[in-house]
Amino acid sequence: MVNIIKIRPIKLEDASKLVELMKIADYRPEEWSQPKIRKYLKKEGHVILVAHQGKKLVGYLGLKEVENEDSRIRALLGTRVDIFGCAEWMAVHPKQRGRGIASSLLKAAEGWMKRHKRKGVWLDCRKSVMPLYEKNRYVLAGTYRGTSKSGLSVLKYVLVKEF
Repeated sequence: MVNIIKIRPIKLEDASKLVELMKIADYRPEEWSQPKIRKYLKKEGHVILVAHQGKKLVGYLGLKEVENEDSRIRALLGTRVDIFGCAEWMAVHPKQRGRGIASSLLKAAEGWMKRHKRKGVWLDCRKSVMPLYEKNRYVLAGTYRGTSKSGLSVLKYVLVKEF
């Protein structure tokens, strides 16, 4: 029997499973992931989409209707930052990669953004994952210097998809 991957917004009872998945899929420590998950569960205009296979979480993607806190992003996107939503910290379980889960998460994210009256979505990423986004018709808007999880200065690539 084949278990189909389904995507839905996170539920409170998913939180501990998501913390574990974040450790495995994106090396995020519990001290980082728990407050982030709590914030997204409580804050209006925020959602975490989870990909699941039966009861097992295999991927996730955080979304915000509006993200205008970073002047570097505003400099790259201009007024689009006010009408686009933001996608952040997507990851898929290492054993599940290459199965189209990330692309399915992006498609679900675009649907969520459209339902929330956003005109597009933007995200930032490392160069190594740009092919995934380009395959899903995201285009490069520019770059900026950011900080990696380990505190090093890294070049971040900002991609957008307009609807």
